[in-house]
Amino acid sequence: MMHKFFLPVKIVFGRKTIFSLIEEVQCFKKILIVCGTKSLKESGVLDKILGQLQHRAIEYLIYDNISQEPDTMVVNEVLKLVAEEECDCVVGIGGGSVIDVAKAVAGLYGEYQQNKNTFSVEDYLEVDGTKSIEVEGIPFVAVPTVAGTGAEVTMNSVLINPKTGNKRSIRSPHLFAKLAIIDPQLTLTVPPRQTAISGIDALCHLVEGYISKKSNPICDTFAVEGIKYIVEYLPAVIKNPDNILAREKISLASLYGGIMIVNSGLTLAHGIGSVIGPRFNLPHGLACALFLPEVLEINLSFVALEKRETLKRLFNNNIALFLKNFYIAIGLNLQLDI
Repeated sequence: MMHKFFLPVKIVFGRKTIFSLIEEVQCFKKILIVCGTKSLKESGVLDKILGQLQHRAIEYLIYDNISQEPDTMVVNEVLKLVAEEECDCVVGIGGGSVIDVAKAVAGLYGEYQQNKNTFSVEDYLEVDGTKSIEVEGIPFVAVPTVAGTGAEVTMNSVLINPKTGNKRSIRSPHLFAKLAIIDPQLTLTVPPRQTAISGIDALCHLVEGYISKKSNPICDTFAVEGIKYIVEYLPAVIKNPDNILAREKISLASLYGGIMIVNSGLTLAHGIGSVIGPRFNLPHGLACALFLPEVLEINLSFVALEKRETLKRLFNNNIALFLKNFYIAIGLNLQLDI
């Protein structure tokens, strides 16, 4: 049997690695920094980064008007800014929404430049659109500040199509980051509830990838280790948000989950969650986690015996009951949230 594994992203992982960003982008003439409006600034990290950019005489622009649920209109807006300012690199520093916008802008830039008169981001959305990305964009650097989505190593950008109100993905190898810098210290200021919701999103990525028909032995190793980290360290982070070791393990699990998305894919839990979430205004991770126990119950009979036994060991024999109790342990009573 043949197995494939693909991940064309350079990864730098570890505490305080955010400050290696300057070395990585100094070859560019002008960079666009896409970030959130609050935490990065309040932590003082953004000021330190900007100070180093100024010291190296690296030109930069900042775009920080990113909503929790970004749509294609903001991507169009930022594309115009990048073209007008002649930026040659996009750096996304933030949560999944920020990174999705940044990667879409960088990945679509070549298409935008070639087809300015007829260009529309909606044309590249799966299901809604008909076009694929054929022209290479500009380099993209991903710096996640929330552990959970794994977006720093995936090749899709999830956006709302304002014409239909639906959430769709742009999916292309052109959306891969050239570099992902994963600094667990950037996650220290993430509130417990957001940490929990992002953490269970990572858990869904890991479990779903593990039982997927596209799973392979390489990814299975990442999945098992990632699940262990979530089960052991996510409650520890909720109990003590300053626990940097636990934050580090959750960041690793999130990275492993992103690797699973690229190589093993997801299952029905994400399929249902992606529809239910926007409809009932539920956070993405919460919507997917809601259906994970039932999806596992249905799918396990089709999973190899060895994997079934591994999951039982990881989840204390009764998988569905363990997950429901685990959600409560990290402060998410899904019945109340719905």
